[in-house]
Amino acid sequence: MMEAVGADEGGAVGRPDVDPWTPVEPLARAAAAVDGWLHRITRGRWWAWQAVGIAVVVGMVLAGPPVGGFQSPRAVVWRYDFANSGPQLFDPHVNLHDATGNLTFRFVPRLIGAAFGFDSQWQFYVMQLVFGVLLLWAVAQIYDQVLGSRVQATLLTVATACTWAGATAWVETRGLFDVVGIALLALCMRTRRPWLALFFALAASFSDERALIALPVVICWHAFRPDHRLDEFEELHAVDEEYGAATLAPIGTEPSFVRRFLRPLPLLVALTFVLHLGIRTWLKHRYGLVESHNRYPDNPYTQLRNYPNGIWGAFEGLWLVIVAGVATLVHRRQWALALLFGLVGIPSLLVGMSVVDVSRAIAYAWPLAPLAALGLRGLPAASIRRLVWIATGVCAVWPMVYAAGDQTVDWFYPAPLVIVHLATGRL
Repeated sequence: MMEAVGADEGGAVGRPDVDPWTPVEPLARAAAAVDGWLHRITRGRWWAWQAVGIAVVVGMVLAGPPVGGFQSPRAVVWRYDFANSGPQLFDPHVNLHDATGNLTFRFVPRLIGAAFGFDSQWQFYVMQLVFGVLLLWAVAQIYDQVLGSRVQATLLTVATACTWAGATAWVETRGLFDVVGIALLALCMRTRRPWLALFFALAASFSDERALIALPVVICWHAFRPDHRLDEFEELHAVDEEYGAATLAPIGTEPSFVRRFLRPLPLLVALTFVLHLGIRTWLKHRYGLVESHNRYPDNPYTQLRNYPNGIWGAFEGLWLVIVAGVATLVHRRQWALALLFGLVGIPSLLVGMSVVDVSRAIAYAWPLAPLAALGLRGLPAASIRRLVWIATGVCAVWPMVYAAGDQTVDWFYPAPLVIVHLATGRL
């Protein structure tokens, strides 16, 4: 009898070889299946474009309908775009106090329209989608450089497509073209050619001057970005067995902190500030232009209720990556790096909260996510994988938020829910 009880206890209750089932197990299995599928399709040379295709499909499904529907080309901003996208790029008589007043020096989208002879709202919209694709293509390769895993880079590209920075390519129909400046910042981070980086940075600054606020983040990226030759060596000798995720060396080991900023890429990107100011001053004298007076709300403190929406909506789940990256640097006692990464991101957040269009402005701070993710290098691949999956899941599940002014908050629910709502009147 005692043996039977003992056998029952050992066999049914105390058996160490039986793992208890948990509700997380189905999710873990689903994530492993997706990882395996992504690993198979990202092996080839064109893996980044495949990652873009996945991100665009997922992002469009989850983004919901465009802002205000497909806005009429007779709207004031669209009329300005058409009137100043031909032989005349600069209108010295623009109303400095309305929405068009801010567009005077944001001329790169109009310059593209003039070069290709755009005369339709849909042509500009296609241009916007093209820059959205370029943004996600650059994002995929940037995260691959950071984490040494194409699977995780694809997931974080999907996460970016679910935030305002990525989704603005297909939800923005007001003729504002924020994605052009954001994509040019991404291309500036993607390239390793100094003069090409300068070109992209300068073009971004004249797509929207808020790109200048994010340039310190880009400069830090070029100072601390991984050396691709070292990464190739590390990936050959330290590849994790799970879907090719490499455990790469932590950043900040060599060369010295100051010398990193004296290399050609950071220096030329920093030169953008001087060139932008010089070109802007010349344009004012050449065309009789003046600065807009429609930049800030009368009282920024009236927007307090929207600050949480705007700040969270800028990154959503990617905030987990940012916080984890900085926390890892603190844990390693890399105080200077942790402080630097925090400080360069704060101006973009503060500027975003000081203008009416909170979400649009803070979206330019997106380079902070891959920069902070550099702090994750050296952690176990399994830990980074879990973090990436959680961050991507939060971005996908959380409805995208557009915060502007003190009351305007638009929630972009996934397209399937919107379709059901329109069809049934429920939800």
